[in-house]
Amino acid sequence: ENKELKSQLRELEQQVRDADVAVRENEQLRKMLNIKEKNPSYNASDLEMAEVIARSPGEWATTISLDKGSAQGVEVNDLVCTEDGMVGYVSLVTPTYCDVTTVVDINLQAGALITRTREVGIAEGDYALMKEGNLRMSYLDPDSGVVIGDTVETSGRGGVFPKGIMIGTVERIVPEENGISNYAVIKPFVDVEKVTGVFIIKSFRGAD
Repeated sequence: ENKELKSQLRELEQQVRDADVAVRENEQLRKMLNIKEKNPSYNASDLEMAEVIARSPGEWATTISLDKGSAQGVEVNDLVCTEDGMVGYVSLVTPTYCDVTTVVDINLQAGALITRTREVGIAEGDYALMKEGNLRMSYLDPDSGVVIGDTVETSGRGGVFPKGIMIGTVERIVPEENGISNYAVIKPFVDVEKVTGVFIIKSFRGAD
């Protein structure tokens, strides 16, 4: 009788786990559809759901590993995002998993623009800002009119990353040492230290 009760308990526990998985998958599918609605340059089939399986924070880099790889069509430079915005880009691929260079990593460089003013620049990681969980948007004209609270998104320049993926908000504006331009300190919409479920954009219209 004890064995039978234990067996029933294990079955119930498995059913609860299966139900939790189904709920998470449904939530991810809903988010996928929201991303598609906001970004018409790709289809839902271009998105690959993935989970974070490892984190590698370090003094010079901040990367995460995902449970999808080349077997699912993932390639280097594929952009990784959530419903809220950009997480980073795929920098290493194996058949079963991939590594992602996150938006705060010093190796990040992506064409970006200010949503309100359409001012263009480069979103890039910065060693000092990485410790704050922030990045910078460089090459801003001092007279651009960018203000604290402005949002920043990918510009699509170069065709590597899709246009219109939100990156973060302007926290402060700092003059460059050369006195010719400014840079904005950007707070990412996605906290890369806490994110667990993401989407990999495997293709989009206008890709290089």
